[in-house]
Amino acid sequence: MCVRCGNYRPHSLTFPAWLFLLLCLLPRHAAGQKYYFEQYGSKDGLSASKVYTVIQDANDFIWLGTGSGVTRFDGLRFENFSTSDSLAPGGVKSICEDSRGRLWLGHIGGGMSLIED
Repeated sequence: MCVRCGNYRPHSLTFPAWLFLLLCLLPRHAAGQKYYFEQYGSKDGLSASKVYTVIQDANDFIWLGTGSGVTRFDGLRFENFSTSDSLAPGGVKSICEDSRGRLWLGHIGGGMSLIED
């Protein structure tokens, strides 16, 4: 019920009210952030081009689980680890860091490896 006139019919909006409502609902042109992505591959030092998992450890290293092992990236260079570095056979499908800073690697085929600094 309208307080001013006592009827149940809503009042029609005046032109300034419509204009204000329209301007509030129109999408605004906003400049979004532009993200820059650097792409790395085998040519850059990554052990394999297929990456299964990525984790950033407490020391800010990026660890990438690949089909041929695990790769550590410090922002500038890659360091690859594989079975020749005492990892279990098979690619690394999952990586988990525990509370003591150790990395547990889960391998394709069910093996596990542990990396301690």
